[in-house]
Amino acid sequence: MGTTRRVLVDGVSFSIDPGERVALVGESGSGKSLTVLAALGLTPEPVRFAGGNIRVDGTDLRDLEPAAVHRLRGGRLAMVFQEPSSALNPVLSIGYQIRETIQAHRSMKRAAARREALRLLDEVDLQPSDEMARAYPHQLSGGQAQRAALAVALAGAPSLLIADEPTTGLDTTAQHGLLNLLLRLSRERFTALLLVTHDLAVAAVTARRCWIMYSGELVETGPMDMILADPSHPYTRLLLRATADNGPAPGAEEAPKADPADEPPGCSFAPRCPLREAPCLTAHPPLLPLGPRRSLRCPIVARRRSP
Repeated sequence: MGTTRRVLVDGVSFSIDPGERVALVGESGSGKSLTVLAALGLTPEPVRFAGGNIRVDGTDLRDLEPAAVHRLRGGRLAMVFQEPSSALNPVLSIGYQIRETIQAHRSMKRAAARREALRLLDEVDLQPSDEMARAYPHQLSGGQAQRAALAVALAGAPSLLIADEPTTGLDTTAQHGLLNLLLRLSRERFTALLLVTHDLAVAAVTARRCWIMYSGELVETGPMDMILADPSHPYTRLLLRATADNGPAPGAEEAPKADPADEPPGCSFAPRCPLREAPCLTAHPPLLPLGPRRSLRCPIVARRRSP
């Protein structure tokens, strides 16, 4: 029996400058996490990277040997995963896991790595640092575990930090504290931050630029303040309404979310779109420029905004 090949993420292209803060926003199943995992070469089986480039300072990761990619991943490129309990090793102390990463990517001797691990625990506000270094993941609260995972990610002194739904499962106070911490660390270290989230409110307080994703594609991109003040794609408008109402995106009850594996012939958002026209069901829309700094995957809105 033959294997069916399906495109899960298609035509996603972006770049992040040093020190820049960007949010990748979309509801569950939109392809956000798969996009960043592909960028790190961590796609789960049986997913395959079918084409394209992943460049760090002009070097394509796909041209490197696995050992060189491993040195970049965890070093120049680091990720804080959605579930710190699964990202942290349950049988190793927090301090050991931070020291291990430091020594793997920064060539420090053990004593220096131990001092640096304690400094990182202080930096992510896990104190007293010597006590937290001896703790194991099961002894930490959800917020503490996420900060510990962040310390491990920072141990390699990354140029780009990817945070995948870092506030999931945290209470409001812990969420606020973690977002402020990410902002402070990005500014102080001049580390680029890619925040992956379903919540535009979280993105709004963290990022300067925003990419909206739906069904494996970018549907709107631009500066965060512009998108919040003047959302263009119908899906972006629904996300903003969901943020204001603190609930699921309106329209979810009338039509199911699009699955990238379904490969609809027209616009993937058409079944839920209040603006859809007949061509939307048959012609797949391109990502169009909307001014000098924005783009939009909706020819209907683009046409209505044309002078």
